[in-house]
Amino acid sequence: MSDDAEKGEPKRGRGRPRREGADGEILAVARELLRTIGYRDFTVDAVTERTGIAKTTIYRRWPTKAALVGAALAARPVEAPPPAATFEADLVALLASLRTRIELVDAEPELREVILQRPLFDAAIDRAIARGELSDDVDRELIVDLATSALWFRRDAGDELPTMIVRALLGGLRRR
Repeated sequence: MSDDAEKGEPKRGRGRPRREGADGEILAVARELLRTIGYRDFTVDAVTERTGIAKTTIYRRWPTKAALVGAALAARPVEAPPPAATFEADLVALLASLRTRIELVDAEPELREVILQRPLFDAAIDRAIARGELSDDVDRELIVDLATSALWFRRDAGDELPTMIVRALLGGLRRR
């Protein structure tokens, strides 16, 4: 038995040890590149150039460009907008905050779940149920899917898009 095993210390793997803080540095650079050049022009080579970390190291941790960008975005989730007085206002604020992220990733399908931030929708729906604006048997998935699909696929519709989506969605919910 080795001395490390006798001491209860984990055995170090083969190769060089991981550089302390490398993951955080890679993700921070990925977010910065995403903000400055966008998803379409984003490359792992650019991350490698800025960090000095080997491309093989990055790909070992994140096997695709989408996986790296998804991890970078997940590491900095969307902040929940402050609770509003109505479900309509909650949903408009949430969609407006998500819209920026969707534009950053050019609506890349692999990143949809990272972008959507479903817990934020659940919180807004819970507040609406507590205020009596929605029934407690409302189809949460349908609300999220309808609201975000329109946001995802109609990015060119202008700044009023979140408001238009919510008004159309709520009009349908109220008729039920």
